[in-house]
Amino acid sequence: MNLLKISSFLCSALLAVSSGKASTVPGTQALRIGGDVDAQGCRPATGYAWHDELAQCVRPWLTSVITLEVAPKRSTCKGLVAMQCLLVREIEPKQAKAKSRWEPVSNIAGFTHRPGKRVLLRVRKDKPENPPADAFDFNYTLLKVLP
Repeated sequence: MNLLKISSFLCSALLAVSSGKASTVPGTQALRIGGDVDAQGCRPATGYAWHDELAQCVRPWLTSVITLEVAPKRSTCKGLVAMQCLLVREIEPKQAKAKSRWEPVSNIAGFTHRPGKRVLLRVRKDKPENPPADAFDFNYTLLKVLP
């Protein structure tokens, strides 16, 4: 008889966990998958962490904040059609040295390019989860223009 009660208890607990709902078995603690929350309200079990500069929870492998140098001239690049792209390169924040070579980007949301002027920008860099095959690898959004 005890074996029947124990197996019944285990089955109902497993069903509650697999359905993602809290356990309804009397005398047990409520179980919730991904129910942990840190001090800032982020859910670490689902991959979210607090980002101070953005003041929000982000998935670090998809979103970051970087400094970009924008070249004074645009360059022809190819997507679905040939277009004029911005040329950018990432700059190390504590050094005035470029981290990488010039790369084409179609657009930086919120930024208006002025030909002949080189600019430093602080931008949000997002990797789209399911980008189209002909799209760029990252989306950039202007946070601020640096002096």
